[in-house]
Amino acid sequence: VRATRKGGLPLSVEKRRYGKPVTILENCGGDVPGLLAAIKAALGTGGTLHGGGLEIQGSLIEQLSAWLLRAGIVRGLAKPARPHESEEDAAAADAAVAAARPPRDRPRWSAERVAAATRTATTGSGSLAEASGARNPYDAFCALWRGWPYWDQDW
Repeated sequence: VRATRKGGLPLSVEKRRYGKPVTILENCGGDVPGLLAAIKAALGTGGTLHGGGLEIQGSLIEQLSAWLLRAGIVRGLAKPARPHESEEDAAAADAAVAAARPPRDRPRWSAERVAAATRTATTGSGSLAEASGARNPYDAFCALWRGWPYWDQDW
């Protein structure tokens, strides 16, 4: 990534359809798909190649600039007025990136499903009746069937 003529980062934010913000990273060269994959993995967001640059979903100028400076892949930057950031500052920037991600609306697994998976993994028996805690195989099968999210719908 090459810096701008004034020595700044080539980052900007634009609004797309339905008012969605997109962070634009321009002046990219070399392995651009690899850079895109690394940025998407580091920031936990989506993105795409567009022209000579990258489009990253969301308004992520602070997080993306911190990541680019830490990775040291920007050429031609103006000299910073302060010394390089320490390891504590880098850890704080990583924590800020993790905190910027919104939490899930709904957990992937319910508490009952986690408990059942843990019981099955720890017992190792694989028996349906033992894993569900049922007295007979029929009750175990009914418990398994009710655990399926679409058991009460007509398909």
